[in-house]
Amino acid sequence: MELGYKLLKKNGTFAYIVPNNMLTIQSNQKIRDFLLKKSGSLVIINSLDKIFADANVDNCLVFLKKEKSDEVTVGELNKGDFETVGIVKKKRYEIMADYLPKSG
Repeated sequence: MELGYKLLKKNGTFAYIVPNNMLTIQSNQKIRDFLLKKSGSLVIINSLDKIFADANVDNCLVFLKKEKSDEVTVGELNKGDFETVGIVKKKRYEIMADYLPKSG
C-alpha cells in the first residue's frame, strides 16, 4: 500500500482489497498507522460478501486519496449493498483501534 501511495499524484485515488484481519492483527499496526497518518478521504469497508470465489478469507476494501483529511469513513458491504456505519475523526479511530483484539 505504501508503494501505491508513493506512486500517486497529489489528490490521486487508489483502492485495495485486503484481508480484513489487516484491521486487527498486531503485525499490521504499521500499515494502519501509515493509512491514518498519510491518507486523506480514507474509506474502509468490511465485506460480508465473498469477493473472490476461490478464496477462503474475509476481505475489506480500502480507498484513499493522496490529500489531507482528518476523517475515516467506515462501512459494510452485505449482499451487494453498501452501508456507511460511521464517519469518525482519525484521532478517535486511533483510540478505538487500541481496543481491538490483538492477535497474530
